[in-house]
Amino acid sequence: MRLAAYLEQHHLTKGIGDYWSASIVTVESSDSVVVRPVVTNSSSYHVVRYTRLSSSAWYGGGFEFLVYNATAPWGGVDAQSALASFGPPQHVAAVGPYHVLTWAHDLSVRRDGTTRPSRGLTSSGPAGSRHKARGLQVRLTSAGTEMRL
Repeated sequence: MRLAAYLEQHHLTKGIGDYWSASIVTVESSDSVVVRPVVTNSSSYHVVRYTRLSSSAWYGGGFEFLVYNATAPWGGVDAQSALASFGPPQHVAAVGPYHVLTWAHDLSVRRDGTTRPSRGLTSSGPAGSRHKARGLQVRLTSAGTEMRL
């Protein structure tokens, strides 16, 4: 199944993801699913706006999901940076090489490209967030069905 079709079928229309995942979904869906590009801030391990080839007007809140290519990670966007940024996801789905993560709350990315404190995580700083994030274990079925963590 194509990623754009999966997102449309699950009524996920506004998300964030690594640059290449964001670009392909937005184009394949003819803008019915909009995914804005993000990267991981190397000092805080949090997901931030990808400031190249994007507009600050695209960001803020109301994002429903995060997507990344698990076989070809780009910009540090992965399960660990998602956990550090937004807390534990409620659902994880594998769609081909892509992982789609959703939460019970909307996701926010600052328009200026800076990080904000983690939601739902307590830490003494970036190292604490990174340590917590590396503890995430994502399990997916070979069929690519959604699973609760």
